[in-house]
Amino acid sequence: MAEGKFISVGMILEKYSKMIVDGLKSNLTANDSIASYQLLQSVQANVSIYGSVYTMEIRMEDYWKYVEFGREAGKFPPIEPIVKWTVQKGFSMEQVAQQFRTSAADRRRAKGIKAREYKNIKSKPKRINREAVRKQLAFLIARKIKNKGIEPTNFASDVLGGSFIHEGIAKGGIWDKMSAELSEKIGKQITLQVSLRPF
Repeated sequence: MAEGKFISVGMILEKYSKMIVDGLKSNLTANDSIASYQLLQSVQANVSIYGSVYTMEIRMEDYWKYVEFGREAGKFPPIEPIVKWTVQKGFSMEQVAQQFRTSAADRRRAKGIKAREYKNIKSKPKRINREAVRKQLAFLIARKIKNKGIEPTNFASDVLGGSFIHEGIAKGGIWDKMSAELSEKIGKQITLQVSLRPF
């Protein structure tokens, strides 16, 4: 080992765990894959050392798989996570309801259906059932996913390597750089366990 500052295995692993987290977050942002900031904020890489076994655990929200691999058309996704997403995004249900009403009126006009006109009736602004509108919006989003699917982004495999994402084998790319640096600085073989887990 070169003279000067002492570099431990833990320091090297911390450096690479930060590089992994930064790379994953950067790819999510670059791919415009931030449906909600929940996935972006959940990305973590924790390093733990037990004797001669070094463990790096990469964690993020469990729906990272759908952002990474996409989703084929043909099957409805669950509605509840989409409802939650609409809450997180802060959609104005009043505006969404107005959009639904406008779209319905446009469809009627296109088909040549005239709406009844009532005279001398003062219309009050309709109170909307926000929960019903939210579920309707979620259903429409789910139907689009069922019909068109979701395109894969490969945000994780670009950073971690395809062999790690698909087979759980830490080789190539960042893993080879990390192994080379560990061998050079430490000068001995170590056992490194890497896992990718959802929250």
